[in-house]
Order: sequence, then structure tokens, then C-alpha cells
Amino acid sequence: SNAYDAKASQIKINIFVSDEDGDSKLIIEFEDNGTGMSQEALVNNFWDLGNSLSKTDKTKIGEKGHGTKIFLRSKEIKVITHHETGSYESVCSNPFKLLNSGAMHSRQFRKIDSSGITGTYIRVEDYNRSERWKYLHDIVVDYINWFTKHGSFESQFGKAQNFIVLLKCL
Repeated sequence: SNAYDAKASQIKINIFVSDEDGDSKLIIEFEDNGTGMSQEALVNNFWDLGNSLSKTDKTKIGEKGHGTKIFLRSKEIKVITHHETGSYESVCSNPFKLLNSGAMHSRQFRKIDSSGITGTYIRVEDYNRSERWKYLHDIVVDYINWFTKHGSFESQFGKAQNFIVLLKCL
């Protein structure tokens, strides 16, 4: 939904298992070629519950501001975004562990060199304790077609946004 709202024409979704130091972790990566997030959007909206820049725009999907919060059930979330106003990186380490101990998650934020393009990359490590059965190709394809904007029947009425999903799953 956020990629659609950012006027992306494609999103890459890459789901794989990484073996690091004898530890097997589920990694989920999203990368779109949309408008990216400004510094304000990344700091005040992406990480904050209930805030969304889309609330006042009825043409946008992600107006609730809690879709990205499901990622807090992971070991690490990394966001790199390129916007016309600049490029930024933000990392949140051990949010699930912190929340379980009663502490608030925190994130690091820094401005990075601009790549000259716009878009957003999100990497989620060890989501839901690396539970894998939901990330088989056929299951993810069905989910995209039934429960996301991409599977909307708007295409039947010629109103769908031209959008490509590049998908690699377990």
C-alpha cells in the first residue's frame, strides 16, 4: 500500500533465509521506486504509531499509520529512503526484545549521500522469530492477489495504476 501511495511503478519483494554465525534468520526485503520519504516522514511517521501523511488524502491507502509497526516483531529493521529533499537511513535494533522488556524501541537516523533516484528499501530481519511457512511463493502470491491493493478489482474498470511486483520467496 505504501508503495502505491508513493506513486511507485514497481516493488521488489525478496524473502530468503540467511545463515550467519550458525544462526538461520528469515530476511524480508522490500524495494520500491516511488517518491521515497522525506526526513520528516521517516522520523515522525514511519516509526510512530498512528501518524500518517496520508490521513488527509482520500486517494491514498495507508492512512492509518500502523502498517509498518508489525515489523517491530523482529530483530532489526533497516530503512533506506531517497526523496527529492535528501536520502536517509534509519535502523531499529532489537525492537521485539525491547518491547517485551517494557522498554520503548528506538531507532538510529542519519542523512546519507543521495543516489540521484527516489525510492525506499526496507530490510526486516528475523521477523516473527523467523517463522517461514507463510513465505512460500504460492502463499505470498495468493496474499498479494487477495489482500493488497495489487489484487484490487480496479483493473477490471481501467482504473488500476500500472504496477509491477517482482517477487522472490522461499
